[in-house]
Amino acid sequence: EYYDKHKFIITIKGEVCGPCCSFKRNMYKLKDNVLYLFDAYNSSTSSYFDLNLLKDLANEFEIPMVPIVEEKTKLNFNSVDEIMKYAKGKSELYPFVDREGIVIRSIDPRVEGVQFMANNRFSFKVLNDDFLLKIEKTNK
Repeated sequence: EYYDKHKFIITIKGEVCGPCCSFKRNMYKLKDNVLYLFDAYNSSTSSYFDLNLLKDLANEFEIPMVPIVEEKTKLNFNSVDEIMKYAKGKSELYPFVDREGIVIRSIDPRVEGVQFMANNRFSFKVLNDDFLLKIEKTNK
């Protein structure tokens, strides 16, 4: 459907949550399995969607996006410890559990001068230590 309308091939990335997910034991208490969209790639231009295009895709095909905790134009972290502390918090999907972490990425997927990141794309995940400890205890 997307190709018929826009004339280019895309690849989407997401995470399935729900009863099927034994690793996290359906911690969000979802009744059905849900795919949460977190990225899309345009094969024709070899580039990732920017945030607005990603939101448009999610709306057009009624695919829920991973929750966006915050949109900022500038990072205000002075240390890794500050970023680690920011990653802690409750889930946007189910506020009774700790969130897994956060992904920090540039709004525009192509950032000049970024080294060692695919397609000059600034993106990284910060895991929540509290979440990891609870998962480890649960899976023992």
